[in-house]
Amino acid sequence: MTIRTKATTRGRLTGALLTLLLILLLLPLCVADGAKAEPAQITQAKREAQELRALIESTSIELEQGRRSLQRCQGKVGGHRGSAREERSAARQN
Repeated sequence: MTIRTKATTRGRLTGALLTLLLILLLLPLCVADGAKAEPAQITQAKREAQELRALIESTSIELEQGRRSLQRCQGKVGGHRGSAREERSAARQN
């Protein structure tokens, strides 16, 4: 059986209070580091999203230009096919 005196209890209480005080002083520093890291990640994600939007926009423009080129080519091919049919018909009639 241990006999506890006021001095031992006071020493334990002082040690516990100092430990709690140290934790309370260090906790904001740890939280602050976590808070600083998150905005950098958000900034990076926003930058990546902006780059993706620009890539999508440029790809969309290229797709539209390709579609127009295809339509022009199909029109030319259709015109040549029509001319070839007319020429064959004319050749058969002669």
